[in-house]
Amino acid sequence: EIGLQMTKKVGKGTGIPISVGFAPTKALAKVANRIAKKYAQKTNSVYVIDTEEKRIKALKWLAIEDVWGIGSKHAKRLKAINIHNAYQFTQLADDWVRK
Repeated sequence: EIGLQMTKKVGKGTGIPISVGFAPTKALAKVANRIAKKYAQKTNSVYVIDTEEKRIKALKWLAIEDVWGIGSKHAKRLKAINIHNAYQFTQLADDWVRK
């Protein structure tokens, strides 16, 4: 409801369409925002990741090169080991990711 109010108020006040994403972390909120923007008709430009099921579905949807903080070099390296989406990245061992 808050997201819908935000999109209406900004749209009415500025004429600029916006998308809003809500989630428990900043990184997931960015993913939610990307989904809201990509599927604006279906989501009314607002998407909430509030369940584990939605979190997993969103991470499987997000390509590895679109993950916040992963540049093209790292994306290429990850794809070489068959990591193609954000969910697969979350399944890597912490030690490997730190390295």
